[in-house]
Amino acid sequence: MKILVTGGAGLIGSHLCNALLDRGHDVVSVDDLSKGKMEHHRYAQDFKNFSFVQADVCADDFLTKIKEDFEVVAHLAAAKIPRYGGRLDTLWVNGVGSINALKLAARCKAKAVMASTSDVYGRNEKAPLREDDEMIFPGPEVARWSYAVSKYHEEHLAFGFHEKYDIPVVCMRFFATYGPHQALSWTGGPTPVFIEKAIKGEPVTIHGDGSQRRCFCYVSDTVDGIVRCIESEKANGEIFNIGNPTDLTILEFANLVYSVVRPNEKVPIEWIPYETFGKYEDIKRRQPDISKIKKLLGFEPKINLKEGIAKTLDWQRQFYKP
Repeated sequence: MKILVTGGAGLIGSHLCNALLDRGHDVVSVDDLSKGKMEHHRYAQDFKNFSFVQADVCADDFLTKIKEDFEVVAHLAAAKIPRYGGRLDTLWVNGVGSINALKLAARCKAKAVMASTSDVYGRNEKAPLREDDEMIFPGPEVARWSYAVSKYHEEHLAFGFHEKYDIPVVCMRFFATYGPHQALSWTGGPTPVFIEKAIKGEPVTIHGDGSQRRCFCYVSDTVDGIVRCIESEKANGEIFNIGNPTDLTILEFANLVYSVVRPNEKVPIEWIPYETFGKYEDIKRRQPDISKIKKLLGFEPKINLKEGIAKTLDWQRQFYKP
């Protein structure tokens, strides 16, 4: 198939391009390179059936800049949680960007495969979370929920385009993907930050008391789930959790990272109160129920957390002087 990947130079997008090329698809990566990097496409650039377009999915000329027809539009470009504010950028990118990606899919009569997030479950701390579980959102006073709302809006947009234009759509709710090509700041979640602190032998920063529980999915496993959503007609019209259901506390995660990077050393901790973020809310637990995607598409994570951290460490070491 001919497949367009928005956010193609990012963490998930770049690995998805590689996987699709390995499977014989024609791939066009679109990225504005505000966060993604061309170096992430070193592998893909060796393929004749790969091309790259630098473009902003939110720009007025996006639909005229992308002139080709596609059978699948995989929309991964997004703006994440505004921990320190900036919710308008999040709402704009995830709203306008999703509309433009879906307009392109409608123009091409293509399948739209949309990247959503576990954050759409809001304050629901049930574990594990099923795709049909309730979403609990507070009012707009807390900026962090703008990401969740924007992605929930994206899901509704996808099904709205399906109803109006009769295009197949799939929505994928990712649970904390990590691995090579990840952002090295908190934008990439705790994994890159904890690894950096461990490499440097510095205290690991933990927000709150460290008892919040999270699941982490290595990027190749997330990509495997996306590929299955792209290639299988059984995925059409569905919403799927994609993640690794093995969960642990953030404090346990910090200890695990340190044990991989600095075996036999005790992890030093720097505790950061939530109050330092202003009006911010965290969730005590985020764990996916993946029984639906396992049953329909045969998806099951293969990389355990310790192995994934080691793989990510091998890549991340290059950014720090000995």
